[in-house]
Amino acid sequence: MPTPTSVAVFNPTASQAIDRNLDEKIISEVAPCIGTPRKLRGKGNRGFDKDIFESSILVIDANADSALHVKKILMSSGFKNVHSETKPRQVVKHIRKLRPDLIALELHMPEISGLEIMGVLASDEENLHDGPLLVLSANTSVEVKRQAFDLGADYFVPTPVDENDLTLRVKNLLARNVVRKQLESQNQHLQEMVETRAAELEQTNRSLEVEMSVRKTADTLLRLAERRLRFLLTSSPTSIFSANPNPPFNVTFISDNVLAQLGYSAAEFTAHPGFRSDHLHPDDASRLSVEMPLLVLKGHYTTECRFMHRDGSYRWMQSDMAVILDSSGAPSEVIGSWMDISDRKLSEEILAKQAVELSLVNARLQEYDRLKSEFVSTASHEMRTPLTVIREFAGLLADGAAGPSAEEQSECYEAILRNCDRLTAMLDYLLDFRRIEAGKLTLRRDC
Repeated sequence: MPTPTSVAVFNPTASQAIDRNLDEKIISEVAPCIGTPRKLRGKGNRGFDKDIFESSILVIDANADSALHVKKILMSSGFKNVHSETKPRQVVKHIRKLRPDLIALELHMPEISGLEIMGVLASDEENLHDGPLLVLSANTSVEVKRQAFDLGADYFVPTPVDENDLTLRVKNLLARNVVRKQLESQNQHLQEMVETRAAELEQTNRSLEVEMSVRKTADTLLRLAERRLRFLLTSSPTSIFSANPNPPFNVTFISDNVLAQLGYSAAEFTAHPGFRSDHLHPDDASRLSVEMPLLVLKGHYTTECRFMHRDGSYRWMQSDMAVILDSSGAPSEVIGSWMDISDRKLSEEILAKQAVELSLVNARLQEYDRLKSEFVSTASHEMRTPLTVIREFAGLLADGAAGPSAEEQSECYEAILRNCDRLTAMLDYLLDFRRIEAGKLTLRRDC
């Protein structure tokens, strides 16, 4: 069964409630439930807290004052092993040397951005950092958060940081990391125990009775590990489920936190074979009926679908699924997770609507620019006619071709004045047009 991973949720209020709940459960319930590791035996939750507060933390920020501020907050909250790095280009070297349990990373730095550092860590073959990653940024836009979470961020804290919020986030992430390491250690220890016991029994007795006893012991240990992991899975904001690998892919198990997501209990999903397919949006149900068989062939599948909430509304859910094979290589089970992405889909719809509106406005502006160009072209053409008349009559007067008498010359003067008035009227129209463009003139229709 895969190790559960923390899931980033963009809703701050829901995230705070979830982290607060996880903090209480991890400290008061998870450590006693999974069994105390050898180094913590007899210490109870105090030993668990000690592991948290002695975990190494690396604060990365090119601004030395900001890094020092975060470091002081954490150390004043009881964290004893807090380091800072103000030269981003030396981050990889520092991480390789320190091997921190948690990294608090500022996204916006002058030489190299936090996203670039996250990209280096995500593509690093040495696996320099496998612990939680806390992102600090004053930019809380959906796109920045999406990029950060895509690169492996576990939580997003806006700056300037709130001391209580930062302390709670760091404590939650380190608590999850401690529990994860304890589970990995115990699972490794259990595996070693099973392998050692099996080897000893095989050496002393190769009978079928001993072999069956070993298998029974292994099954018992696996069921115990499954119960431990199931507790952690149900504490996650993501619903975990398993299903039959054959059509109609009926749900055989789903974590209890599906009640908070969709309003239905886990028992309702497993009691009715067609419950999942009956509550899918009709368009998504027909699509998934075609795509699901491909999952069995590919082994892994990710999709988005709409599921009807108990209140009658549809919620967008992202589903990641994988096929589990039995010892013969045949599909035995489908496991997967559901995460509510309704907020993200709503943001995408709003952006799409804004894009359409901007496209319409741009089309209107282009048409306006075309009409303005036609108006200027027409006005320029119309101005040439009176200018030509004025020039010709002025030439006649200058050459004396208009005649010696005042009456003969007056005709030229009248033609010149008449065309000057025509030019003046055209210029007034152009000035009115500029005033309308600048918003200094409004048109009023007279009835």
